[in-house]
Amino acid sequence: MDHHIIEERFLPAFTLPKSTIFQDSLLSAQFRRPDREQGDVSPEEAAVTNAFAA
Repeated sequence: MDHHIIEERFLPAFTLPKSTIFQDSLLSAQFRRPDREQGDVSPEEAAVTNAFAA
């Protein structure tokens, strides 16, 4: 699940103002390392042995 989707769904549960959630999202985006967030696994190859990857 995307990091920003998690923020949008769960941070409001802590009664944080939307502006705080937005600022946190912007700050988090500055430090993201997409090259480390995705593996080198091909979804097509993974689907052969993993039904969840299909």
